[in-house]
Amino acid sequence: MAGEWVAGIVLSVSAVFSALLIRLIVRRVQVIFDRNGDTITFRARNMRGYNQVIHALGDLSHAKKDGHDTARSVLMFDRGMSQREHPITQYHVSGPAPKRSTDAINAWLKAPAPVDSEPPKA
Repeated sequence: MAGEWVAGIVLSVSAVFSALLIRLIVRRVQVIFDRNGDTITFRARNMRGYNQVIHALGDLSHAKKDGHDTARSVLMFDRGMSQREHPITQYHVSGPAPKRSTDAINAWLKAPAPVDSEPPKA
């Protein structure tokens, strides 16, 4: 009977600790590149709330990969109030994702692409 109480307490403490960890660590980040609005919007949401920061697209120079074995994508702002490096994520990861996202951002910045919301032409 005492073993059941101990197991219940251990499970309860584990559940509370896991919930606290999720509340503090898990974070969703969105970066929205809006050519028409000439903005870049960083949105972050976690269990504690929501945060949004808007930068001028014209202030963005390029994106770069920060790191080697583990890396992350960083946006390089070379002018304006945003002038500095702005990492897209707080953490570094292994694998091809940082290079792929950096390449995609730089390709998108090179030349304005046609708006893809128009219906296809016959």
